Parts: sequence; C-alpha cells; structure tokens
Amino acid sequence: MLETFSWPTRSAAEAAFRGILRNSGYSVGDAVSDPVHHRMLIELLERHPDHAEKAGPGVREFFIGRTRDASGVFVGANAIGIWIRRVDGEEVDFSYLTAIRQHSAKSDAKEALRTEVDERRQEYRDARFASREEVRSDLSGDRVEVKSLIVV
Repeated sequence: MLETFSWPTRSAAEAAFRGILRNSGYSVGDAVSDPVHHRMLIELLERHPDHAEKAGPGVREFFIGRTRDASGVFVGANAIGIWIRRVDGEEVDFSYLTAIRQHSAKSDAKEALRTEVDERRQEYRDARFASREEVRSDLSGDRVEVKSLIVV
C-alpha cells in the first residue's frame, strides 16, 4: 500500500494508523515522535487525494488534535485525530482514513508492482536470516533484528 509499509487488507492498514492515534501513548497536543510512525504518516500523506493542500509548503510534524478544531464535519466534542503542523505554522487535519480508502491509477499501479515482487522480498529476507547469526543492513551496515527488518 505504501512505499515502505504494507498490510494484508485495508482494514489492517486502518488498524495500524488507528493504533498510532489510540494506542501509542500520545495525548492531545503531543507530536508524533516515533520515527516509524512519522514515516508511516509521511508515506500515507503522499497518497492523500488532497496531498498538496494538506502538506502545503512542508510538514514540520504530525500531532494528536481534537477533531472539533477542524473546519469540516463535527465528529464529537472529545473525538481525536491525527493533525499536520506545517512549516508555515498552519495546522490541518490529516484525514488518514481518506488517504487509506482512496484509489488512484498511481496507487493501484504501485500496489500491483508491490504484490508482484512481495514473494521475492520475503524470500530474500528469510534467506538473509537463515544463513547467518548476525545480519547487517545492506544500506547502513548496522546490525538488524528480524522483527525490525523491512525489505524494500
């Protein structure tokens, strides 16, 4: 689904992003500080149908905010969402579900290509860990654990 991350179903992707919002220990007003969460959100933002409008001149950070502060539909007084704080100081609601649920020719093509090579990616990862006690990243040379490995 995304450049670096994928899930078996759309609902699994939604659960992953909902987990950032609800189960990662962030409170209202907190910046999303985990680099993996930040990368997931950046990649998802690239997929958003209003990407240019949402990102503006650039994303400074993502943060947890109240949906009542958005100019769109009122969800509930205490409902929370993921927001974007741009480099120009503007704060905009992200609407991550819109990004996950939308389709475009580009996203469909990327998904088809990713599906085509997924088995090879997994085989490569499995072979790397089967052949050595210690595995080092091809990019950084750092030692990696199987649970943290992402093969691109």
